[in-house]
Amino acid sequence: MMTIFEPFANTLENMRDSWAQTEKTLMPRADLRDTDDSYILDADLPGFQKDEIQLQITGDVMTISAEHKEGNEEKTDEKGTYLQKQRRFCKYQQQVDISNVDTENINAVYENGVLTITMPKKQKTVPTALQIPIQ
Repeated sequence: MMTIFEPFANTLENMRDSWAQTEKTLMPRADLRDTDDSYILDADLPGFQKDEIQLQITGDVMTISAEHKEGNEEKTDEKGTYLQKQRRFCKYQQQVDISNVDTENINAVYENGVLTITMPKKQKTVPTALQIPIQ
């Protein structure tokens, strides 16, 4: 016997599946700390391998991005054949202003799903007086 909701069941299921398969760029959850001599950013990137994460500097902006994809084809591994796979695609991206950072000494470590970036602050320069000779 069909209930009043059954005609819509497949429609809702198809909408959910199409939404799940669309490409989305998410912003990772991140904490930024200011210490005396550096900034430390901790970004949650669970489930990624180290080689799927990129750090790129362009001007005064550092872009953190991570991406992994799996095809929609049926997969079989040593644990059996997948009947449903919902974890196919994930992409993260975040940009950070690094105008006050010594970019030559940035250090990044990825451990247990957390990317930690240590960004040393630029050394403050003391303005010097310069005498310009008049000719």
